[in-house]
Amino acid sequence: MRCLVLLGVWTIASSTAHADSSEDLVVKGQDLAKRGDWSQAINAFKQADAQHPRAENACFIGLAYLRRELWAQSELFFAKCHARANASDPLPTWLGEAEGQLAQKLRDQNVAKITIDVTPAAAQPEISITGFLPDELAGRGTIHLVPGRYTLSVRAPGYLDAQREVEVKNRDAQLVRVQLVAPGSVKLREPVVPSPSKLPWIVVGGGLALGITGVVIDVTKLHSLRDELSTSTQSYDRNSSSFDSWRELTVGLWIGGAIVTGLGTYLALRTHSSITIDAKLERDGGALLVGWQR
Repeated sequence: MRCLVLLGVWTIASSTAHADSSEDLVVKGQDLAKRGDWSQAINAFKQADAQHPRAENACFIGLAYLRRELWAQSELFFAKCHARANASDPLPTWLGEAEGQLAQKLRDQNVAKITIDVTPAAAQPEISITGFLPDELAGRGTIHLVPGRYTLSVRAPGYLDAQREVEVKNRDAQLVRVQLVAPGSVKLREPVVPSPSKLPWIVVGGGLALGITGVVIDVTKLHSLRDELSTSTQSYDRNSSSFDSWRELTVGLWIGGAIVTGLGTYLALRTHSSITIDAKLERDGGALLVGWQR
C-alpha cells in the first residue's frame, strides 16, 4: 500500500515538473520576445510546444515569425493554432489583431499566393518546402512565398512521396496540383515495340511491277515487231527504230525491276530512319531514284 502511495506521489510530482518546464519555456520565450530576440524566442516556444502541444504555443511561434517577417512560416503556425484550438485550449485573444497585421503585410510585400491542391481528398499530406525547417510543414491550401525557386516534397501515409518544383518570379498567384498514388497502383509499362515499316515491301512490289511491265511490253509489242522485222527488208527499215526503242525500254524495266526488288529486300532486312522514292517513266526510257538514311 505504501509503495502505491509513493508511486502516485512520484507520478503527480513528475507531471507537475513537466508542466512547469513547459510553462517556464513559454515565459522564457516571452522574455526573449520582449527583448526583440525573435529567433531565440521561437526556439523556446518550440521547445515548450514539443513538451506540451497547445494552440497558444503555436500562436506564439506564429507571432514571433511575423515579427521576424517570415510571412509563410507565420501563416503555417497560425493555421496550426486554429487547428488545435478547442474549448479547453482556446485561441489567444490577441490572435485576431496579429492575423490582421499578417494580412496587411501580405498585401504590401512582394509575395505570391501559392495554392497547393493535393488529391485524393482522403490523403493527409505534409509538405516540406526547401529553405524551411523540418517542423515547418504545410498542408493543402494556400501559402505565400517570396520570389525564388522551391521544391515541394509531399508525403502522406499510404501514398508514395511526390515532388513539385515551383518558381516564384513576382506576385502572380500559382496553383500547384499534386496527384498522390498508392504503391500498389504503380505498374511498370511494357516497352512499346514499333511496328516494322511497310515501305520496303512497297519497294519490292514496285520492282516486281517494273519487271511485269517489261514482260507485258515484250509480249504485246516486241513479239509483233520482231515478227514484222523478219518478213521483209522494207518492214525492217520501217520498224527497226521503234523495235530498238521498245527493246531498250523492256530491258531497262527488267534491269530496274531486278535492282528495285533487291533494294526493297535489303531495306526490309535493315532499319532506316527515312526512305524516299522518285520514279519517272517514258517511252524512250525511265529513271528511278531511291534514297535512304540510317
